[in-house]
Amino acid sequence: MKILFCLIHLTIFLLLAGCNDSVLEGSISKKEKITLEFFSHKTETERIFEELIQEFEKLNPGIDVNQVIIPEGMTVLKTRIARGDTPDIFITYPIEQDYIIRAEKGYLLELTNEPFLKNIQPIIQNRYLVNGKMYGVALTQNAVGVLYNKDHFQELGLPIPETWDTFVRTLEELRSKGKTAILMPNKEANRSSIFNLNFVANEFNSSYWEKDEFSISNDKKWREVSEKIVTVLSYVQPDSFRDDYYTVTLSAVDRNLLAAVYEVDSFSDYVISSSEIQSYLSTNVIVKNLTQIIDWQGLDCEIIGTAHNGQEALEMMEIHQVDLLLTDISMPGITGIELLKKINSMHHKPIVILISGYNDFEYAIQGLKHNAWDYILKPID
Repeated sequence: MKILFCLIHLTIFLLLAGCNDSVLEGSISKKEKITLEFFSHKTETERIFEELIQEFEKLNPGIDVNQVIIPEGMTVLKTRIARGDTPDIFITYPIEQDYIIRAEKGYLLELTNEPFLKNIQPIIQNRYLVNGKMYGVALTQNAVGVLYNKDHFQELGLPIPETWDTFVRTLEELRSKGKTAILMPNKEANRSSIFNLNFVANEFNSSYWEKDEFSISNDKKWREVSEKIVTVLSYVQPDSFRDDYYTVTLSAVDRNLLAAVYEVDSFSDYVISSSEIQSYLSTNVIVKNLTQIIDWQGLDCEIIGTAHNGQEALEMMEIHQVDLLLTDISMPGITGIELLKKINSMHHKPIVILISGYNDFEYAIQGLKHNAWDYILKPID
């Protein structure tokens, strides 16, 4: 069974081409409409990518790009590649061994001579060389930092720390007032290590790493870095090593966020407020719950993707034969009810389950009248 999630959700890296170039060229020569799948695990970048896709499609009317979002979808990506169902374009990281193996095994389209690579700074793009050849495009760089709630800092009369000493004093003052000073998702090693690498990057310049030999145990600077990491860990929430990224996001809302460590993409800068986190959380946690917590594989079901709105869901159903659709009622453009009406005229009609808030419960009743199989009330735990 193939499943499509159509939910309102907000939305670095490396774009990889996995499509067959001979097939692509053949379609172009025949002037056929080309549809490319862009597989992404980054829900937070969905909106900006949709804008870029729309701009691209205007310039290239013969190509449609279908963005498929699978939160924390790297495992899904590995499975798809292993069974020969590689997305045309997908996101990964150049330093990962998976990228190198896929390039060496011939899973990726070589891009070495593509002229657009000249528009990217070589010091960034060259990280993606494998045996002297390019298989990906440097898309963005990431930034890591501590996000704080400006309103709470003002209420507590706290200055924004600009040095290590003032940062520690701020954490201490927060704790003395009975607050959880800082939230960290330490369950995932990649989240913890990214933050810790900030200390390393600030302590050592690039020439340090060019040395033939160096000792960590005998270097005073490494001890200082370690001590800083331990100091920060003494101020985090009690269950930080059980909390993943989404749990910390939830905690940030429940505790109305004082400060939290996050990895953000360099598309834009963030100053976060509790209302913005709530908006982000209410949509992304639903997506995570539905795609990950339920054992779809054990139910012999395959998740084919998520859609940003009703129109995207219809477009995906034109490409894929969907057996089960879970859709929100309140969506921009085509509502869940309107989507149901359009589905009723389709040759292959999927089972539809509506996701409804208490405020639109009456709409859920309407949905049942239009052949919705069932409805789920928010919030979804």
